[in-house]
Amino acid sequence: MAIEHKDLMELCLEHHNPEALYIEGINQYFFHNNPSKALDYLRQSAKENMIRGKKILDTLKWEQTLTTFNSYRRKIKKVL
Repeated sequence: MAIEHKDLMELCLEHHNPEALYIEGINQYFFHNNPSKALDYLRQSAKENMIRGKKILDTLKWEQTLTTFNSYRRKIKKVL
């Protein structure tokens, strides 16, 4: 079981899975007493999560929605 877990974790890390990177960062910090390596993993995790979040926002067409919102907001301010 432990070997399967280790293999799966390595596979996830190779594919830059944000959750696996986070777990490995915590593991390196607390169990291996390696803060510099831990911060590298945590930094990579944050970067991957930002990329994932931007892709989700892009599917929602957030830039277009924000532009429309700001346009209507300006029009309402002029009326008021």
